[in-house]
Amino acid sequence: MPSAGDTALSRLTRLHRVRRVRRVPPRFPFSPFGLAPALGLGLVFLLGLLPVARVWIELATERAAQRALTEVGAIWATPRVSGQWVTLEGAPPSRSEGASALSAVREARAPTLFGRARPATRVTERFTWGDAPAAPDDAPASAPQPTPAPAEPLRLDWTYRLADGVLSLDGRTPDEATRLEIIRAAGEAINPPRITEVRETIEVVGGAPDPRILSAAQHGIEAVSRCEDGVARYAGARFSLRCQAPESIAADIEAVASTELPFGEAESIEVYSSEAVASCELSISDFLGSTRIEFATGSAELDEASAVVLDFLAQAAGSCPGVLRVEGHTDNTGSAELNQRLSLARAEAVRAALIERGLSPDRLAAAGFGASAPLADNATERGRARNRRIEFRVVRASE
Repeated sequence: MPSAGDTALSRLTRLHRVRRVRRVPPRFPFSPFGLAPALGLGLVFLLGLLPVARVWIELATERAAQRALTEVGAIWATPRVSGQWVTLEGAPPSRSEGASALSAVREARAPTLFGRARPATRVTERFTWGDAPAAPDDAPASAPQPTPAPAEPLRLDWTYRLADGVLSLDGRTPDEATRLEIIRAAGEAINPPRITEVRETIEVVGGAPDPRILSAAQHGIEAVSRCEDGVARYAGARFSLRCQAPESIAADIEAVASTELPFGEAESIEVYSSEAVASCELSISDFLGSTRIEFATGSAELDEASAVVLDFLAQAAGSCPGVLRVEGHTDNTGSAELNQRLSLARAEAVRAALIERGLSPDRLAAAGFGASAPLADNATERGRARNRRIEFRVVRASE
């Protein structure tokens, strides 16, 4: 049996005993941070598999090849690109010029993130030498060669339209590479809120690439993308532009559109200021807010009392830019078809009256909207009277 002294000593020992515990954080069987480089390489690999990466690579390779051929004067050669493989086609004038074209493309370089590098990894040829083997460069000339037929004149067919922040591309191009370059140029013009989106319906119709096609397209995009609203068009060899823009840049747009044509000639360049459009519509609207153009009841015949009103409108409309549209509106009394016909007939009567007062027919259009755009409630006589009206709008450049 332990003594009292042993018991006291044991209790004292327990009081002075210190329990030391060290907490060890849990460990993963491997460090997930080591996967970061592998994941990065995997993302780069996946990006390389995407179709858009292939398009970028092919475009860079084709541009480098085309530039190299131009520098050595090999305009007879056409590069066909698949990824980073290039096949040259065409009829070389001689063996040495064929070899020179191959060498130029093999040595061509293009800018990359890591400096200039060779985009083409394999360059082959599929040249056409004719029925007989090609003569050496120093061989005497034999029979004179026939003069090749003149190439057909280049004819373009496209329309680029800017309206409500959307730049729409419509037209034809001979090859996919030119189409992609046109879309890329349009994408660079995006500048919210004036331009927020690009839509394209460009058709690839086949044929030999022609640098003039891309230059003309870029010129049209450059001109119309400076507008607030507009349309640029090439028809054959004739270029036209209708554009609405701030007064401060209107003259610059007109100069760019008319004096820097890469192909063909300017047919019609119309650039008018947004301030002039707003001032024109506001002055006419204010005037018609305090007076009215009167018609016989249920008729498109102008009342004689409207002569003074029409005299003022002819003078005001003469200072408006572009084309002015006369818009007719009715109340909802009667059928929708009847109101549509009556509103158009009244708009045409006003247009005819303004032409009689000296305005050019080319600067006036007429439209009828029936009862589709009321200003007031048709349930009251006062509201119906407000809805029976004639309005004026400057036709948007993109229409």
